[in-house]
Amino acid sequence: ALFRRRPHLGLRQHPRKGKADHRDCSACALASIYSDWSYVANQAGHTDDSWRLAEKALQLAREGTDERVLGQVHNILGILSRGRGELSGAEDHLTRCLEIAEGSQDAGMRIAALNNLASLYAETGRLDEASPCARDAHV
Repeated sequence: ALFRRRPHLGLRQHPRKGKADHRDCSACALASIYSDWSYVANQAGHTDDSWRLAEKALQLAREGTDERVLGQVHNILGILSRGRGELSGAEDHLTRCLEIAEGSQDAGMRIAALNNLASLYAETGRLDEASPCARDAHV
């Protein structure tokens, strides 16, 4: 979360250089950390690092029991996939994020997934699908 608030610090300036301390963290907590690092790396233009961190986050989230963390990871993977031009993969990840958000009743995650899906659908000319997502994100 620190890096999200202060992205100018940069991933590479972190004292552990992107390495998490596994001694005191559960798989879900680590997955959340890796997901945040992935987001920051992506914002800083480090797309390869971002993808690697997101894949590690997904591995850890699957080991854990918190579906909301898994949803968070699918959201960042959806964003990254879209940035790589992998639109089908982006849709799969964002749809999975939305399913998790609705199942866990996480309003913030639901809004993020709907907004990202709306943007993806609009980008691909699927306005009939984009409009309801955008509308539902603001209800």
